[in-house]
Amino acid sequence: MLEGAALEELEKESELEFGRVCGMLRDHSSTATVAAALLRDWALESGLAVDPVERIEEILRRRDVFVEDAARALLAALGMLAS
Repeated sequence: MLEGAALEELEKESELEFGRVCGMLRDHSSTATVAAALLRDWALESGLAVDPVERIEEILRRRDVFVEDAARALLAALGMLAS
């Protein structure tokens, strides 16, 4: 078990590594803007009646208590579900 300065150094290194990994994940993941455009393009190519890309992005940024609410709204915006 580490204590004192050794423990503090390990915690500092762990926080730096955590920050590095989080940054890498953010850099490699789609933003809501990119994801919304890709989803809209896919739905349009599928012949669906699609909401504007801004509406899709808005839904992707939502923080609903129940994920089902956001999923239902997204499906409706993509023309896959009656709103």
